[in-house]
Amino acid sequence: MHLFIFSLHIRMFILFSCILISSSLESIPFDWQSSTNLSSIGFEFLPINHQALILVELNTTSLISCVRICHSISRCRIFDFDNESKRCRLFEGNIITMGSIIASSSLQSRVGSIKLRYEQFINRGYSCSLCQGSRYLKCVNTRCECDVHTYFDGFICQSQKLLGDSCNNNTECRMDLNYICLPRQQCGPLALQNGNLIGGYGNGTSGNSLHGLNNPTGLFLHSNGSFYVSDMNNHRVIKLQEGSLMGTIVAGTGSLGSGINQLNKPSELFVDASSNIYISDGNNVRVMLWRKNASNGIVVAGTTTVTGCTPTTLSLASGLAVDSMGNIYVTDCVNHRIMKWTSNATNGTNVAVTCDLPMSIHFYYFGYIIPSTSAYCTWWTFFEYTLSGINGFLMSIISIQRHILIFYNHLLRIQFKRYLFHFIPLSFSLIYPIILYLILIVFYPCDGTQWNYTLHICGGANCYLLYNKTLGTIDWAINSGMPILIIVLANLLLIIRVIYQKYLHHHNLSWSKQRRMTLQLFAISCLYFSSWLPSTFIAIIQLTISSTFASEFQSNYGLNLIYLVCLFLPWICLFQIPELRKFIKRIRNNNIIIPIQRNQQTIRE
Repeated sequence: MHLFIFSLHIRMFILFSCILISSSLESIPFDWQSSTNLSSIGFEFLPINHQALILVELNTTSLISCVRICHSISRCRIFDFDNESKRCRLFEGNIITMGSIIASSSLQSRVGSIKLRYEQFINRGYSCSLCQGSRYLKCVNTRCECDVHTYFDGFICQSQKLLGDSCNNNTECRMDLNYICLPRQQCGPLALQNGNLIGGYGNGTSGNSLHGLNNPTGLFLHSNGSFYVSDMNNHRVIKLQEGSLMGTIVAGTGSLGSGINQLNKPSELFVDASSNIYISDGNNVRVMLWRKNASNGIVVAGTTTVTGCTPTTLSLASGLAVDSMGNIYVTDCVNHRIMKWTSNATNGTNVAVTCDLPMSIHFYYFGYIIPSTSAYCTWWTFFEYTLSGINGFLMSIISIQRHILIFYNHLLRIQFKRYLFHFIPLSFSLIYPIILYLILIVFYPCDGTQWNYTLHICGGANCYLLYNKTLGTIDWAINSGMPILIIVLANLLLIIRVIYQKYLHHHNLSWSKQRRMTLQLFAISCLYFSSWLPSTFIAIIQLTISSTFASEFQSNYGLNLIYLVCLFLPWICLFQIPELRKFIKRIRNNNIIIPIQRNQQTIRE
């Protein structure tokens, strides 16, 4: 698209007077005027779907004549003209998203587009008397509406979208081509939602023949077009070719066992460029390598049937990846870690120990969600939202309780008030997010087709956020925005309040005494504000204005900024502990080299 050179940026007002020469400029209504942009010479327009976008192709005398014809056809928004062949082509559509500006074989060819303005569509939705003679609006059922093949985006009538374009509702897609907005939020025919059978009986029944599968889990598509499937309950790996429903056993025997030629509920698998197969052998607590055409496997990670948290053992090997050097990466789910086995190693190296980050690391390694299931995305987002909610509510309640401890500590001497102002709020911050997101995420009615397996946290595409924007906005405002606002304001207000109380009681304000508290509270406020503000701000815009606003930034960066709180908060608190500060100061003093002063003596001979 960068080839579309607007260096001249010629703005040609093609008025009705260009057709009727005698008409005056002032007498032509604004909604019949057209402003165009022209490329420099030597370019032509290449539509992504010629048949869907072409309006007419004809010969005419000049560029001006081609522009006039485009202006006279209300659906025309793109044109190109070749001054050598006199060819004039008119297209509908969006020049940015529905084609490319490419170099032309003719040095006298140019591309132009109609420039759209908000004012030209301001009468949409009003009486037809306001759009009579308008080039951009048509009278439909006594109201001014967008022309065919266009939809109103809140500002102007945009061209309806073609196959594969992102969408939010059916009106954005070319209905004349039988396109609708599919659950994956892309325009296309409903038939795209129908899958093709490539493995299994296809009638909902399981089996152990070469045509059958029983609870298949892992799936790997090889570059040669073969499909490798972990047939879990048949304890084997099947290789399938598209077009044939008969599989070939390439690992395991079909009966469970712990021998080197057997598997016991295999799950994830990886196939390298040489067709060697790496398999997470679930109940055998190991990772097996089956070399191409081999009848036996090799244990390359874990210890057969032995669970543990040592460098040689695993507890539940789930996710699996192998890099180009032959290093094996395993998500050890129960042990909350990711292990790395170098080629030919017997011991693994712990590369990550967290609660939910292994899922993120697994995603960023592959570039998509594995396993690509609705259940996985549901529980991932549940844990993500719940932990973030608990974090925010705990810190906001603690920030408020600081005021109670400093200014109203007498309240905590009474047992009833101690429970009311201290224990109950803390218990609420732990229980409320769990119950809330169980209802909103786990138990919320949804068909599971809304997840995007190419985005972090599956795009955060919870149904209550997508289909109930009011509920989603309230959730973000109360459960994300409000705790952050309380944390920031409560900490900053505490600094002001302490200083003000000292002023009222005519105490001298010693900066050295207040510095530690001031720096800590100010640092906490800045940390939460900077970590949470971007994702909260973007989420509210997505829920209220545009669902696609900064979606890629939100998924890859905005939501990950929240982890800065977990990373820096302990250090902020740690370095303000008096005992630690004294310990560090004592170490520094012990390392100071003090020169020894000696009295000079006069040596007499």
